[in-house]
Amino acid sequence: MPGTGRGIAAAAGALAISMSTVPVAAAHGGSVGATDGSYRVVVHHAPRGVVVHPLQGRVAGFFVEVAAGHRLVVRTAEGVVLASIGAADTVASGSWLEERVRMPGQPPVHGHLAVVNRWRVPVTYDAAPGAIRGVVEWVPSGPHDDRSIPTGFMLGVGGGASATVAAVGLARVRRRRRAAP
Repeated sequence: MPGTGRGIAAAAGALAISMSTVPVAAAHGGSVGATDGSYRVVVHHAPRGVVVHPLQGRVAGFFVEVAAGHRLVVRTAEGVVLASIGAADTVASGSWLEERVRMPGQPPVHGHLAVVNRWRVPVTYDAAPGAIRGVVEWVPSGPHDDRSIPTGFMLGVGGGASATVAAVGLARVRRRRRAAP
């Protein structure tokens, strides 16, 4: 069957390239020019002795570590205790969801990093008033975002995969031709 190896290689190449570009286009709603990205909660300030790790999501949360011998208390606006974290002889940790750190309903229309919300969570640290403060940022996908995979890289992977499949298919066809009487 003349040309069978080339047909397999062409089909494999087209499949590999389409598979590598579909996620990129789908991530942009079918249009590579559309704004795509994510929100990121960033902590700028916490009381001394408190380490705060933001938990990313539609409703943000915090995982905190409190130095030994200290206590951190977080309350809602109504005064209900959300978290009371502390221990006498060891570092204590705990977490809570924080509805005061809100994500906007729609991302900005521009395609660059932007602060979309500034937030403040009042706390009591060793019976003294304090706060955990920070921002919510909009981080668009793109070359500046370490989490995104550049389209050129994906095309290179797809091209490499198609070349490998083509080489394997061509080798099989040649072996079959040599083995045929």
